[in-house]
Amino acid sequence: MNKKGEEEFSYTLKAHRFCFNISGRTKKTEIFQGRHQTFKGADGPEMLTLLPADLERRSILTDSGMGFVRFEIYDSYFRRLAGSIFGPNGSLSIRPIDNGRDPRLRRLALEMKQRLAAEADPLCFELLAAQFTHTVLTMNGLRAKSQSVWGLDVRALMRVRDYVDAHLREVIRLEPLAKVAGLGPAPFIRAFRASTGRTPYQFVTQARIARAKEFIEIGDRSLSEVAMAVGYTTPSQFSSAFRAQTGMTPSAYRRALDAG
Repeated sequence: MNKKGEEEFSYTLKAHRFCFNISGRTKKTEIFQGRHQTFKGADGPEMLTLLPADLERRSILTDSGMGFVRFEIYDSYFRRLAGSIFGPNGSLSIRPIDNGRDPRLRRLALEMKQRLAAEADPLCFELLAAQFTHTVLTMNGLRAKSQSVWGLDVRALMRVRDYVDAHLREVIRLEPLAKVAGLGPAPFIRAFRASTGRTPYQFVTQARIARAKEFIEIGDRSLSEVAMAVGYTTPSQFSSAFRAQTGMTPSAYRRALDAG
């Protein structure tokens, strides 16, 4: 704390960081790359901050109620995703944005907030990482260089479905799923959606809930056992996903079956 009771903080980035400010304000914010100052200003609610790796951010808060959604993506993963979207390119980098209000990034931030509240699994956030990467790079003028992707062929789609069915009780990650289809992460997302009308996360979630309903209908497992059997680590995570898909909680679904 400084003499005026204001909180002062700083951090150096080793990853690309995207923050959406929910509450609180900064009196002063400066961003440095080495000794060179690249930004000077202040932040308020609903402001967006996007910083590349290897920058330093220094801020003084005007109050202690700062709250924000933070999303980080390490440089190596960022570049793999970027390469799978745009192909080999020597300028796959992002520029700093502070006090931004880009509606695409704002929608991403709000979705991150909702997914965090719903305890979404890693696949969801990996898809958001790919969407984030695509958005910030197209903001830098690379839209015309985005590679065209067609839908998955029938055999690739069947391999993906078989993989999901065989791994429902495990954490399903984006890169192994894309590898099954023979594509990089970002082209796989686009090809899968073109083929099914759904994101891989939506497909996996629907498969999990369909399997969970089968287990509940058989009736020989507790709801916590059903949750674990279809890949949910907490009852609240399972209940949230089940209700989003069916309109009722797992316990309400079981009661409805018993009443019928």
